[in-house]
Amino acid sequence: MNISIIVFFILVSIGLYLVLADIFNIASLKASKVILDINKREKKKSTKSFEAILLDYAISMSKFVSIDEYKRCKLEINLKSADIKISPETYLCQAYIKTGLMFLVGFILSIISPIVSIIFVFLAINVYVVELKKPEKLIRKKRNSIEHELPRFAMTIEQELQYSRDVFMILERYQKNSKSTLGKELEITIADMVSGSYEEALIRFEARIGSTSLSEVVRGLMSIINGSDETLYFRVLANKLKELEFQRLRGIALKRPQKIKKYSAMMMGCLMLIYAVVFGYEIITGINKLF
Repeated sequence: MNISIIVFFILVSIGLYLVLADIFNIASLKASKVILDINKREKKKSTKSFEAILLDYAISMSKFVSIDEYKRCKLEINLKSADIKISPETYLCQAYIKTGLMFLVGFILSIISPIVSIIFVFLAINVYVVELKKPEKLIRKKRNSIEHELPRFAMTIEQELQYSRDVFMILERYQKNSKSTLGKELEITIADMVSGSYEEALIRFEARIGSTSLSEVVRGLMSIINGSDETLYFRVLANKLKELEFQRLRGIALKRPQKIKKYSAMMMGCLMLIYAVVFGYEIITGINKLF
């Protein structure tokens, strides 16, 4: 009897909702999802337009910024490797503008609350540090992605050498079947090889990534260009790179239990706190009843 009453009230509630939704033109769930998606896209567009405005100001300010030649060359190489297509001066100005905006917000909020303004000062310093380290972070991410694929790349070269020693054809064939970061870098290298020397193109490829493992692969490819048979070299190298990748993955796996222990300790602390609050409440209630 009770179950039938509950089902009756649920069905009546659903019916009333549908009738009222039709009367007051309430949007359906699918329509709401579409609206939310449109709002997200608009936010992304507004974010992009904000970045474009910052970039325009940064380009205007870059004319008045001078950088030491060594630092400029280093930053220019990092920006090219990270696929950030702006000049070093513009990139630094962009970081200065973002930091300055955070300081400005902190200064305005200091009128209302000095504590909040201190938080924005720390945020501004954090933004500046993050922006300066952003190219190196992107390069490190690209390098890790490429090194993850190098064992398969070396193994493919070793198999291709059994039929052909044309380095250009080997790289082109691998690049067509790869949509990863390594494939994109190989596309640049192949275009470089078409317009110039094979060896110089491989040297520039090695310099862009800055990986020791990739240097060994490039060394083998340059030996093939010079006429050497490096089939055994790439076979040994593929096994070596596979072992290095296994050790890297093992290191990542060993770090996971420590994180799990940390979160387990936090959960245990929360449970203990819940029990402590309950026991404390019961003890205080019992004492009040006694007296």
